[in-house]
Amino acid sequence: YYLPGGGILQIGAFDKEFTDYILTRQQLAPAARIPDFTLVKLQTFSTVNDAWARGVQAAYHQQFSMLPGWLKGFGIESNVTLVDSHIEEYDAATSSTGRAEFGLLPGTAKTTANAAGFYEAHGAELRLSMQYVGRQLFTLGGSKAEDTIDDERTTLDFAASYRFTPMWQVY
Repeated sequence: YYLPGGGILQIGAFDKEFTDYILTRQQLAPAARIPDFTLVKLQTFSTVNDAWARGVQAAYHQQFSMLPGWLKGFGIESNVTLVDSHIEEYDAATSSTGRAEFGLLPGTAKTTANAAGFYEAHGAELRLSMQYVGRQLFTLGGSKAEDTIDDERTTLDFAASYRFTPMWQVY
């Protein structure tokens, strides 16, 4: 939806169905040919026939051009993605529990969000941005207890530039 003054409000939904989804698996294996090492980490790949990811995305962008004078350079932009995904990590034969174990697709966080406040006017461009990525599976490790998990993280970034002339800009 296009808002007055050039803003945008966007909402979408998605459903992705995967066949032959490639997984990274990591396990400890005997190091037969390496002296002084009894175990090494072995990284392999396998495929899974049934996997999916479903979710919604929402985004908002608005520069406040309706404000008076120099204030009209301020604006915000933000987006959020909420995902539910599914994959069989371990079948009953390879699971440490003796039953199939399921989880999220590797590299897929349930929540990802971005937000930024900015100022763009009179040659100046300033932006303070934040990104949040929720906890996510990185590599299968032989059992759920040995999987490699990326913890949730939030990052901040600030960028600034000033354009003196059409040919000269400082960043």
